[in-house]
Amino acid sequence: MKKILIIRHGGLGDHVIFSRALKKLRSLEPDAHITFMHSFHMQDFYKNNPYVNQRLDAPVVARLIDENGLDIPALDRALEGLDGQAFDYVYVPDPHETNLYGVIVARIKAKRKIGFRQDRWVIRNYNSNDYFTDLLDRPNLANIADYQEIFFKQVYGVDFKTDGYDLFADPEERRQIERALSGMPRGRGFVAVHGAGTHVMKVLDDAQVSGVIRGVAARGFTPILIGQRPYPALRGSCIDLTKAITIGQQTCLIEACAAIVTVDSGPKHLAAAVETPICEVGHIPDYLARNYGSLLPESRFCGLPAFAPVNGCPHRVVVPTLPGFDERAVETGQAIRSIDPAEILAGFDRLMAESGGHRKSSDEGV
Repeated sequence: MKKILIIRHGGLGDHVIFSRALKKLRSLEPDAHITFMHSFHMQDFYKNNPYVNQRLDAPVVARLIDENGLDIPALDRALEGLDGQAFDYVYVPDPHETNLYGVIVARIKAKRKIGFRQDRWVIRNYNSNDYFTDLLDRPNLANIADYQEIFFKQVYGVDFKTDGYDLFADPEERRQIERALSGMPRGRGFVAVHGAGTHVMKVLDDAQVSGVIRGVAARGFTPILIGQRPYPALRGSCIDLTKAITIGQQTCLIEACAAIVTVDSGPKHLAAAVETPICEVGHIPDYLARNYGSLLPESRFCGLPAFAPVNGCPHRVVVPTLPGFDERAVETGQAIRSIDPAEILAGFDRLMAESGGHRKSSDEGV
């Protein structure tokens, strides 16, 4: 039996995009034992995945580094779940140049250690490239879908194109959401509102979220606030489910919504997977538009179709009209906080008009 280890950190959106690659890998290795080390907070996302035999928490190497360098004994303790296993190959699909996976890979026994060539690193005397037997060249456009395609082409010699996502919701979680929604006022339909991603550049302030909620409600929809960042000032103005539901429940909730208003985030990718129309709020500066202009639609930036093609999900990107924002303004969140709620709602209106109540075309569900 071939033994394969995949190591993947990253947020929810990264794992949603990667989900179809797991299915492809299983089709190529039907009898292999696949171990998947992933970010600890992704346990709920993978608990029903049929393509993986064993799931483990991946150690966060950055937390094991102090003024004396890397704490090797602590790293080895974090890897005890592997129980001294030897693998046919280890694959690290992370595209980020500053990853520290090399020090994890160095402590694992494997015939082949496959990862992407890195050009820079964050620890003195550490070169991630030294720890891999197979180095895959990075594509010019750094997106996860491209990296998956390169892996399958160079390792297995087959063409692979990301054409959708594979999510596996718990049937009981679906029933829980259905029961909860049955007792809520529906109006024209539910609209999920998610105002905060994992980085300050993707966080809306209270006034913006409040304005969106008021506007969605004024249009006859029932707004439901989701995500891990609470907005205490907004309690009572909407159905508040922040920090209250699992990833599986969140997926089922989004699937039941008429649309989602969100930043670039995990819930955005969940919405794409279940084909719920997306109104994405964000600002991409001119320097990115210049770099990737040939791939960008008329709205200047559309993370979903340009960087992770899926299912033709209706998608409307809202960007501020204020000129002059540079990279720092985006990184600090100044750019995204400049967007007027009225502009977000205008994008929402266009999305609803364009989608025409578009929902999943298949009846298989999540």
